[in-house]
Amino acid sequence: MELTPLFSELSSVDDFHVLIESFANSLPAKARTIREAIKKDPISAAPLLHKFQGAAGGYGYPSLSRLAAAIEKKIHAGIPAVEFQNDLNELETLISRVKLGLG
Repeated sequence: MELTPLFSELSSVDDFHVLIESFANSLPAKARTIREAIKKDPISAAPLLHKFQGAAGGYGYPSLSRLAAAIEKKIHAGIPAVEFQNDLNELETLISRVKLGLG
């Protein structure tokens, strides 16, 4: 499956490109931290996902924000981590698409 780039909704804002690029470059590490936290203790990942959700929305990536919120909600609902592995995989796919959007 070929990935299509995912662009920030704010990419046309003057002088915002540098900030978007910095945020996008930080995403793989954030995803790894979230995944590791979920493996150890899913509830410990909830604040990380909440921050991720807010930052993603603030940088113009609502799809990333919505997915992080959905994962956080599942954690708070007590859903076992094994049941939202597909969501985590999708998060990583979206991050790959964001990176493609940087060009």
